[in-house]
Amino acid sequence: MKLNTNPLELANIAIHMFGAMQKQAELAGLIALLETGQPEVMLEIGAGNGGTSWAWSKLDSLRKLITLDLPNGPWGGTDLDEKMNYISQNSGVEHVFIKGNS
Repeated sequence: MKLNTNPLELANIAIHMFGAMQKQAELAGLIALLETGQPEVMLEIGAGNGGTSWAWSKLDSLRKLITLDLPNGPWGGTDLDEKMNYISQNSGVEHVFIKGNS
C-alpha cells in the first residue's frame, strides 16, 4: 500500500481522519480483499464523507478512481470538493469526481 501500512491501520485512518462510515474490521477486510484482486480502475458510487475514496486511493495497484456522488444527498455528499481535491493531489492516482445521481 502507498502508505506502508496494513489494512486495519488504513481502515482506522479512513474512519477517524477522513470520515469513512464503515466498521473498522469490515473496511479492513475489504481493503485486504481489494489488495489481493489488484484493481487498476475503481468506480465508487456514493462518497459519503470521502473516507473510502481516500482508502481506495492508497491501493498500490490502483491507477484510476472514479467517484460518483449526489451533492447534498441523504447519505453524505456535503462539502466533498475539498476532500476530493485532496485525494486527487495527494494520491498519485488519476481521480475523477462526478457530481450527479447514479
